[in-house]
Amino acid sequence: MLKATSFFVILILFFSCKTPENNSQSLISVIDQSLEFATQQSLRMAESLKDQPDKLPQTIDKNGMLVTCNSDWWVSGFFPGVLWYLYENSPSDSLKQWAENFTLRVEDQQYTTDNHDVGFMIFCSFGNGYRLTGNPEYKEVIHNASKSLITRFNPTIGCIRSWDYASWSAQWQYPVIIDNMMNLELLEWSAKTFNDTTLAM
Repeated sequence: MLKATSFFVILILFFSCKTPENNSQSLISVIDQSLEFATQQSLRMAESLKDQPDKLPQTIDKNGMLVTCNSDWWVSGFFPGVLWYLYENSPSDSLKQWAENFTLRVEDQQYTTDNHDVGFMIFCSFGNGYRLTGNPEYKEVIHNASKSLITRFNPTIGCIRSWDYASWSAQWQYPVIIDNMMNLELLEWSAKTFNDTTLAM
């Protein structure tokens, strides 16, 4: 956190020393360069996993090596979402193909009912894919995921339950964490899109 804060302080000091016109141009240039770098790095990452169709990027270890996960890990939908955002910024066949490829890698999670992560697993990936392509197959996956997620809603408590009981959460009667807010977006969107009030919170 300190490193990120220091970086932004330096950026503010740098841009405050320039005229407003130069500030805008410099900032746009930094953003464009950053997006281009992110695009190239993401394409390389996607390419590195082309022969591992059940793997998705999870994080980087202390040695800078890629750590992967399966579709059932909570971050699985994030990389497909990144690819869709990069495609939105700069449409290309390669970005679209990889976005589609990695999106399909989390398709099985539409039927997940034992945790709340299905919301952002599917909406980051299939949600952005549908928003940008209108693919009706993506829409159906989103609908199924919404029906899976709503099974975790308890009307008495008024919340989606984050996880089922596990040894590390045995002290909680009904765990609800802030990540839940990101999952509710899937349900609200689906309630309106499918005109299904059972999905509305």
